[in-house]
Amino acid sequence: VCMTSTAVPAVTRQHLWRTDITGLRALAVLPVLLFHAFPDYLPGGFFGVDIFFVISGYLISGIIFRGLLSNTFSYADFYAKRIRRILPNLMLVLAFCFVMGWFWMSAREYATLGQHIYASAGFYQNFRLMGEAGYFDAASETKPLLHLWSLAIEEQFYIVFPIICAAVWKLTRSPRAILAVVLSITLGSLAACLAVVNPAVDFYFPLTRFWELGGGIVIAGWETFRRQGTAPKLARGLRHVLSLAGFLLIVVAMGCYRRTIPAPGLVSLLPVVGAMLLILAHEDAIVNRTLLSWRWMTFIGLISYSLYLWHWPLLVFQHLIVPTSPAWVTMAVLIVSFVLATAVYFGVENPIRRMKTQRRWTVPVVLLCGLLLCVAGGQVIKHKRGLPERPMAVALKQVIDYTDENAVLYPLEVNGVKLETTIPGVVPEILFVGDSHQEQNKLRVKYLSEKTGKAAGFMVGPACLAAPGGYSEERPVCEALSRGYVKLLDDPRIHTMVFAGIWGGHLHREDIPLFIRDEFGKRLNLYEGGFELALQRQADLLKRYAGRKTFFVILDYPWNKSGYDVSSKINRITKDWAFKDQFMVPYPSMTWWQEGNTLVKQVLSPYAKMIETEPEICTNGECNLLFYRDADHLRYSFVRERATWLDPIFDKNPPRE
Repeated sequence: VCMTSTAVPAVTRQHLWRTDITGLRALAVLPVLLFHAFPDYLPGGFFGVDIFFVISGYLISGIIFRGLLSNTFSYADFYAKRIRRILPNLMLVLAFCFVMGWFWMSAREYATLGQHIYASAGFYQNFRLMGEAGYFDAASETKPLLHLWSLAIEEQFYIVFPIICAAVWKLTRSPRAILAVVLSITLGSLAACLAVVNPAVDFYFPLTRFWELGGGIVIAGWETFRRQGTAPKLARGLRHVLSLAGFLLIVVAMGCYRRTIPAPGLVSLLPVVGAMLLILAHEDAIVNRTLLSWRWMTFIGLISYSLYLWHWPLLVFQHLIVPTSPAWVTMAVLIVSFVLATAVYFGVENPIRRMKTQRRWTVPVVLLCGLLLCVAGGQVIKHKRGLPERPMAVALKQVIDYTDENAVLYPLEVNGVKLETTIPGVVPEILFVGDSHQEQNKLRVKYLSEKTGKAAGFMVGPACLAAPGGYSEERPVCEALSRGYVKLLDDPRIHTMVFAGIWGGHLHREDIPLFIRDEFGKRLNLYEGGFELALQRQADLLKRYAGRKTFFVILDYPWNKSGYDVSSKINRITKDWAFKDQFMVPYPSMTWWQEGNTLVKQVLSPYAKMIETEPEICTNGECNLLFYRDADHLRYSFVRERATWLDPIFDKNPPRE
């Protein structure tokens, strides 16, 4: 929070220090910790990150504006200070995750961690996570560096914003011009945030988040340029009102938020405006001088960066290693994160930030070299496929098997449609179409293709439904899939089509962003009635080709959003996975999978052969989680060895009802 005293000579270092903003950092970080540890207790705790953005925008832009106004701003000094402030703690966290992952992660988990290490070190973790987002993605609880998306956005801001400000100042020498540019970008960013329909883009893309930083920037610009570096204060009574109103907005946002409300979005205005009002109120306003300036709040604010960096990796590794640990263990982990954050702040952050050397660039250069080592380490982990020879990776492969190294298919274009085939250059006789619940069948299909000599092909799109007119604004591949398989129905070389999907998910899950347009052109979400319309259109299509093509539909098996993930049953300390009974779970109480199957059979059974999967996976009212690789996908090895329900598809004259 402390800023340099050289930015504006007329303003002393004491005036630039605001204890209440240090306390505001604590008001931001504490709800984030509670949300990450116990998400049901404070559903809107993640809004603390939005408050951090406002604070960062205010403080960093204040440094830049005062430097420009006094003609003392230096890119070199600015970036050197950011390097000293940010890199030491960050590199420690990356090294910690590197070591912990070596001892406790499966090969796939460690390979993903490697990608996140170099993405975090390169400050583009937000883009990495944006590319991974989707219902098929690994749970957030398995990603120790997930939280660094926000640091990436801040660093992208630190890199670009000074250049924009300096360019405008050099051309115009006008504070109004800078404020106009900042205000325009801020309002444009807010409009983009409200207009974007892709949740992953809205959450991770910097241009849909800049407006939150912009809230702080506008205040800093107004304070700096209005009176040449002094901070104009509003009337005392009004500032008390602003202080109370700002605190109330933050409390309402965090306490009343519900997960069905899109965020970021309009609701994000509550914490952002709340933080802006508290900053405007200044340190002698009622909430600022009491709660925010309380000694323990300012102490937590001082270690807030360190605390934010360390708490999430600790929680993730706790969840990975002992997923069934009680709540008191999670609380103990939070306490450890406070102790560790304090130690790193006083033992690493401050000494390195204040270190004096004969050459001022020695420390930043050494830190940048260390960051390059982190990038290299992450690349090694990725390219070595998570180092599967590690003892823990070998042991976990007994129960966590994600490998599909034998599912090598060959790209092929047929009638302008791209697909994959089991025999190079051969148009498939049998085409498998669907989402990731179809993709998991590749190993068995390739085996059957080699056994029978029949070429088989795949057209799959993660989180996609194969239906005429189906599309996703988040995933263009979905529309290509829907158009492509319809086009291939006219190719006589393809005599059989097989459809599979997470039917109950398309019927109910709001995190699968798929749409279809009705006869009036109105867009329908699948979970809002669009799935029934999609099935009816599919039925009309299959009816039209009846007698010329053979159709199969693979019905879904039991799955659940929670409790069906095998990793949730594994204690990686005791390695007790030899006891198989613990992996037998009752049928899920959530019946979405059954509802999806029922509707599919009702609409499509007159035109396609229904293939049951449930009896081969679950018996006597229980399902074996050792057959699953996550909450709703099957292990590749299980499908390869046990998915005999696919065999009739390759019969010379497959039966058809």
